[in-house]
Amino acid sequence: MTARGPEQRSARERLMPLPQQVVWLSGPGSGAGPRLQPVYCQVRTARLERAVARYLALGPDAHGAESPTATLEIDCAQASAPWPALDDDESYHIEVTQAAVRISAACEWGVLRGLATLAQLTDADGSLPAVRVQDAPRFPWRGLTLDVARHFLPLPDLLRTLDGMALCRMNVLHLHLTDDQGFRFPSAAFPRLASADAYSREALIALVDYAADRGIRVVPELDMPGHVSSWLTAYPDWGAGPAMPSRRFGVHEACLDPTRPQVLEAVDTLLGELAEVFPDAYLHVGGDEVHPAWWTRSESIRNAMAALGLDTVQDLQARFSAHVAQRVAALGRRMLAWDEALHPTLPAHVAVQSWRGATARDRALDAGHDCIVSGNYYLDLMFPADVHYGFDPAAAESALVTREDALGDDPRLAHVAAGMRWTRHWREAAPLPPRGL
Repeated sequence: MTARGPEQRSARERLMPLPQQVVWLSGPGSGAGPRLQPVYCQVRTARLERAVARYLALGPDAHGAESPTATLEIDCAQASAPWPALDDDESYHIEVTQAAVRISAACEWGVLRGLATLAQLTDADGSLPAVRVQDAPRFPWRGLTLDVARHFLPLPDLLRTLDGMALCRMNVLHLHLTDDQGFRFPSAAFPRLASADAYSREALIALVDYAADRGIRVVPELDMPGHVSSWLTAYPDWGAGPAMPSRRFGVHEACLDPTRPQVLEAVDTLLGELAEVFPDAYLHVGGDEVHPAWWTRSESIRNAMAALGLDTVQDLQARFSAHVAQRVAALGRRMLAWDEALHPTLPAHVAVQSWRGATARDRALDAGHDCIVSGNYYLDLMFPADVHYGFDPAAAESALVTREDALGDDPRLAHVAAGMRWTRHWREAAPLPPRGL
C-alpha cells in the first residue's frame, strides 16, 4: 500500500487497523465537503439506515441545505441475523471516486465495517480520497474486556465505548460483571447479590441492542468459583468460610463450596438468568485464581473430595467446571473460561481465554480447545501501542516469549523492568504453575 500525495498519506495514517488491501487511485475523490446521498442497491434494513445516518452525521455542519454532490451506494447482498455471531462474514469492498462512494458486502456486518473504514478515511472537511479498499478480518474474535466489577462504569460510558470499538472494527465486548469487589448483574432469584452500583436488567438489554446495531457481541462473565467475596458477603452459606467486602486487588481466599448441592443449584439459576439477558452463544464463567486455602482447611470439603475420589483441589475445580459446562450447554450456549480452568477432564467444547501468555495458549490448543489470546494486550498496563502490536497472537510460542523478554530492555519500560524480570523467572522456574492452586 503506497500513498501518492499528502492527502493520501494523511488518510493512510488514520486507518487502524490497516485493511488487507488499499489501492490509492489517481484523480480526485469525493470532493471537499460533499453531501452524500444514500442509495441502497440490494438489501435495505433499518439497521443499515441507522448506520449510514451515523456516518453522515460525522461530516461538518457547513453543508446547510446544499444539494448532494455524490452518492453513497450501499450494496448489501443479504440481511444479517438480529445478533452478531462468531464467524459472521465481515468482509467488505470500498471504492471512492469523484462521482460516488460505494460499499459492497455479503451482509450487513460487512457494510458496518466498511462504514467504519470510511469514517477513518474522511477528512475534517468531509472529503474522501480516491481509493479502493478490500478487507476482511484476520481473526473472528476482536474483543475488549472491561472490568466493571472492580471499577463500575455507568451505561453511557459503555455506550461510548461501543462507539469507539465500532470505529476500530472490533466486534466483542466482554463484560467482567462479578469479582471480589462487586457484583454488577441484577439477579431476580438472589437480589442481595447486586452491589450498590449495579446494572438493571433493562440497562443490560439496552446495551446488547446498542452493541448489535454496531455489529458487536456482548459476552458476559460471572467469575467463579473463586473471586466471589461479593457473592459470599450476601450469601455466606455458599462458601466454606466468612467473607468480607473487599476493595483490595489480587487473589482472595474466598471461593464457593462446590460440594454443596444448593451452591450448584444457585449457580445454575444465575447462569439461566444470564442467558435470558445476553443472547450471545458464549457465557464466560471465569475460573481464574482459585485460592486453595478454604478447600484444604474445610473438613467437610475434604471428606466430600475423598468420597468423590478427587485427589487434588485442581480436580475439585475441574468437577465444578464440568458441572457448569453441562449447565451452559443445556442453555444452548458455549462455556468460556480463563486458562486456569484447563484440566484433562475439561470438556473439549469449552473455549479457553489465555491471559498468562503463549504457553497457556498452546496448552489449550494442544488439548483441543478453541482459544482467545489476551496475554500481552492489557491496556491498563499503559504500554505504548507498538508494544501490543508487536505481539502477533498467531506467532510461535518461542517468538512470543522472546519478544516478551525483550521488553525488559525497552527504555520506555525501565520503571517496570524489575517486575518483568520476575515474571520471566517465575515462568522459567515452574512453567505455567496453576496460580493460586
